[in-house]
Amino acid sequence: MKLDIYAGKPFHRPYRIIMAVLILVINFCTMVPYVAPAVFMGQIMESFQVDMSLASLSMTIQLGATGICMFIGSFILDKLGVQKSLILSVWAMAIGNVLACIAPNITVFLAARFISGFGQGLYTVSMNPILTTWFEGKELTFMLTGGGIFSSIALAISYSINLPLCNLVGNWQTVFGIYAIFITVIAVLWTFFGKASPEGIAAEKASKQMQSSEKQQSSLLRAAKEPEYWKLMVYASIMMLANTSIATFLPTYLTTERGMDMSIATTISSLNSLFGIAGSLLGGILCAQLWRRKPTLIVAIAIYIVVGFGITIFKSSAIIVILALAAGALYFVPLTTQSTVTIEVKQPVDPTILGGASCIVSGIGQLLCVVVSFIFSAIATATSMTIAYRIFFGACLLGLIAAIFLKETGK
Repeated sequence: MKLDIYAGKPFHRPYRIIMAVLILVINFCTMVPYVAPAVFMGQIMESFQVDMSLASLSMTIQLGATGICMFIGSFILDKLGVQKSLILSVWAMAIGNVLACIAPNITVFLAARFISGFGQGLYTVSMNPILTTWFEGKELTFMLTGGGIFSSIALAISYSINLPLCNLVGNWQTVFGIYAIFITVIAVLWTFFGKASPEGIAAEKASKQMQSSEKQQSSLLRAAKEPEYWKLMVYASIMMLANTSIATFLPTYLTTERGMDMSIATTISSLNSLFGIAGSLLGGILCAQLWRRKPTLIVAIAIYIVVGFGITIFKSSAIIVILALAAGALYFVPLTTQSTVTIEVKQPVDPTILGGASCIVSGIGQLLCVVVSFIFSAIATATSMTIAYRIFFGACLLGLIAAIFLKETGK
């Protein structure tokens, strides 16, 4: 007997369990390959004969491409719908990793990372629309929190298995080939089993009818008229820039300026990501139990700034490790609340505006992350990596101010 995916009451259909698995597993497709260049930084520099700023660009260019595609992706989402957009996003990530595996030079490798980032951006802009049409209430909070947890697990896995995999297969680029195979399997599963909910289909149909009658603007233009999305953009972007500097340069910083062994440094970076699980869980609990949203955002970034400066001030290796792990947790604490505020800004909830809202809230930050490698490297060369980190964490004060002036959406 064929399963009727639309059987059951809205938001209580059994098929949402399958959709939950498909949605959460994409985090491995985005996060595991993303941080690989941080571990392979030395090998990339040696293989392609480039300096650290160009090698680290292989990480930040993926974030930049993600940001670009979030803007382009909002229009793709308007045209194709959430289901087809998500399927396209996973296939783009698979193609990007195949190209990274066979890249003969840094130019092709950066192009491969750009393609992967394009898929990641399309996935990111599609997430809130599909989540809000398949899940509601605490299940929606659980899915938002689960996304952060799975991202943390994927990052930790990437930091911990990249070097062993490289030693096993003999070449760092072959590791990207292994990731390409895994992502291709996920793309096939999404192609056959990824579905849009009836509510999502109805919302997309209504939106297209409004656009055809010239009464409805694109989701991006509609979202741009909401001041709260721009405040969230400042908050999310500044946190993203600081976290990108950690994800890209923390192993190098710990070895060059703190004198740690590379294996210990990568372990700390892995645990930094793993502690994101604790941060996501705490953030999910706070979002589910507190009706107010702003306190979580304000407190999380305030402590994040203090912890960031602590990493550059204390000389004890034990304290640095504790602070690095705390930073990994704190970055993920506000993510569920941030996504929830994005959804709650427009009342009643309108899933068709969320693609454009995600572009503004997260896409601009992704674009700005492109310059992280150049700015951080320039500051580090002129002064030190310690000063560079202090500047990046000091800039987080802008995010704190944005959170203070944010309108409370909880109820």
